[in-house]
Parts: sequence; structure tokens; C-alpha cells
Amino acid sequence: MHSAKWMVGGMAAMAVALLAVRAGAPMMNGMTVFHYQMRDQMDVTGVEPGVMGSVAGQFKQSGPQTNQMLQIKCSGLQTGMPYYVMAQLDSDTNLTQLATFMAGPKGKALVTFIPGTGAALTPNMGGMGGGGMGGGGTNHVGGGTMPFPGMMNTMMDASTVAIANSSTQTVLMADLMNPAMFQFMTNSRMHNDGVLTNATGSLQMRATTRGQNFQLMANGLGSSNTYYMAVNGDIIGSMMSDAQGHLKLRTMPAGLTNMLDVSTFQIMDAGSNSVLSTLLP
Repeated sequence: MHSAKWMVGGMAAMAVALLAVRAGAPMMNGMTVFHYQMRDQMDVTGVEPGVMGSVAGQFKQSGPQTNQMLQIKCSGLQTGMPYYVMAQLDSDTNLTQLATFMAGPKGKALVTFIPGTGAALTPNMGGMGGGGMGGGGTNHVGGGTMPFPGMMNTMMDASTVAIANSSTQTVLMADLMNPAMFQFMTNSRMHNDGVLTNATGSLQMRATTRGQNFQLMANGLGSSNTYYMAVNGDIIGSMMSDAQGHLKLRTMPAGLTNMLDVSTFQIMDAGSNSVLSTLLP
């Protein structure tokens, strides 16, 4: 059971420390604006009694500019013992090792991933163990701060993060795409895919733990034609343009259940040609 007071307080603090999501952020010169901010307590698997963990993340993209952070905080681990940060990446069903650390005093650890290159950057406290953090860095006691590893370019590449012990048993786990507290927003000018020269469109999606808002608009389409919406290549619904070739949808398509699952969104014609599309992180 999540503590609502702790979670809300944590979200407020993260909003100050990070680049908070602005629900009304505008589209910037036709580019995609994408914000995602989340926080959750990690699920305890029961392998090591008394452990606790939380995860917080933020991803912000405005056109070509990206800023992100992923932080995992643990307590109750076995002091001085090695642990691994694992993640389920993209469609892979297996967990991939991202980093190694040693539990600090009282079994505490704080591991933070930030943009950058190279090995681990800053240890959280004195003392070092053997091995490497993230493959070639320093295995810091109590965790540390390091760049996102090469196999995980952004936090949006990971659907799940976990902490595993030296026996590779999962101790803590969290679902990044279905957290207890989150804010999500994307405003995107859709790309004209060359089927209809004058076609333009925009996609706006916003979601929090309290609800979701969806808006799809397109102009320059064929008059009174049927078009199809596709998410990640799969058709999720259809709609008809009006006599002027305009299209507007303000309700969530029945085939779209989780906005965070969207990587590509397309408007397709009856011949399965992509008329307008957008690519999300």
C-alpha cells in the first residue's frame, strides 16, 4: 500500500528540483514537446526481508533538446554486499544489468542516472569495493551518480527497473510505465508522410493519476473520407473527415488504454497509407 502523504510530498519536491511538467506547455515551432515525471515505491519480492525502495524519474524533450534523470533509493539491504541495478528494456522480456553498487551503512543506497558519458561520476559516501559500476566504473559503497548506460539511451527505454542481489535474485522491482504518481504530456505537430501534400495535424495527450485528456486534429484531408488511427503499427480506431477535409477527435480512442505505450501514432487512409505520423520517445 502506497503512502499518499509521502508520495504527494515527494512529487512536490521533485517538481522543484527537476524541470516540472507544465500542463499547458505549447508546441514549439512545430516540434514535439514531451514531458514525463513519475515516482513510485518499489515492490518487495520477499527475497530479503526488511528492504524498501523507491524510484523517481523525469524525462523532458523539447524538439532536439532532452533532459532526464532516473533515481533509485534503497534501504534495508545487506551492508557491504554487492547489488545490481537491472532493467527491462524495450520489448526484451529479460532484465539487463545497468550498474553495480555496494550497500552502504544501514543497508542504504542511492543510485542516480543522468545524461552524460563515461563511467560512474560521483560516489555517495566514502569507501570503495572491487568490481565495476555499469561495466568499467567504480563499484561505489552506497551507490553513486552515473550517466545512462549505452544500452539505455533514455529512461523511456525501460519499462521496469529492479534491484538484484549477488545471487541475481530480484529484491525490489518497479513498473516505470504504471507508477502510483505520474504526470505526462505531449504536444506534437504530425509529420506529413507525402500522401496528401496539404495534410497537417497535431496530437495532444495529457495524463495524471486522476485522468487523461486526448485531442487529435487534422486538416487538408479528403472530403468525407474514412481514416484510421494506428498506434505502434496497430489500428486502434477509425473516424471520418468532414466535407472540408477536417478531422477532430477529443475523446480517447477505445483501442488506446495507456498513453505511455505510444511510440508511433499515425493517421492512415483506406489504402493503409500513412498520411500523418508522429514519433514519441
